[in-house]
Amino acid sequence: MSSFLVELPDDVLFNIVKFLELPDIFSARTTCKVFQAITMDRHIWTEMYKRSNDDFLPVVELPSQTVGDLERLLLRSHRLNTTLWINHATAKALFTQSRSLDIRNCTDLGLYKGRFLVLRHPKNAIRIYDLQATKHSEIFRYNAVEGEELEIVYNRSQSDLINDSFFLVFKTLHKCTILGISPSGVITLCKLPDFGCEISLNSIFMSNEYVIAETSNRAKVLVASLISKKVFTIFSVCRFHSHFIIDNRSHSGSTPGFLSLYCNLLAGRIRFYPLFAK
Repeated sequence: MSSFLVELPDDVLFNIVKFLELPDIFSARTTCKVFQAITMDRHIWTEMYKRSNDDFLPVVELPSQTVGDLERLLLRSHRLNTTLWINHATAKALFTQSRSLDIRNCTDLGLYKGRFLVLRHPKNAIRIYDLQATKHSEIFRYNAVEGEELEIVYNRSQSDLINDSFFLVFKTLHKCTILGISPSGVITLCKLPDFGCEISLNSIFMSNEYVIAETSNRAKVLVASLISKKVFTIFSVCRFHSHFIIDNRSHSGSTPGFLSLYCNLLAGRIRFYPLFAK
């Protein structure tokens, strides 16, 4: 690295680096400690995100993204763009292989992380396929029993894009069976105890450790632990509009946080219930 560049003021170096292309930034990082420090600055990556015109760059809330998060997002979108397009205009000819799946009578279809295809059939049957397997192998099958309802419930956290599981909920009148699929394809099945009252399927919220459900008469909110299988009644109130969950706990456990419940009451008030700390 030229000593002339290294001796320039930091603000000048920042202006130089922030207009480099992504591969050039990574190349500059390996030249000396000065450029290594500059290319680790958050401002460099937020500016690059704002001016990027890659077709595959997801929309994110910048304040919630670390330098590492922004690097991974930009690098992944850059690789997709350079793989699929030349100068963002001429499509490359890529070898592709297609396979067919019978989805006749399928009433619901979902794709998780571009890999796991979930099909639901009208008679409450669930099929899950791994599209990365050689023959799109079926990895899970479930046929509902009489009186049982099936619903797909995705984790509400934004970090679901990175490392969270997603869930299938199988509900009878008072019980829930939870099936979770991790990003690596590991399937876990958890049968929760009897809730003791009818629960509303469309008001179920999932986190990695808890199930939050509302009773059909909207009088109670129940919390069940996927680990201990215990069910807790958080409150009993006859009149409220809705509830929602705030989960700001760190998945690594390194940062304290809370799983919190907010309730919008008919009188225009909001109640706050801190449920679990981590």
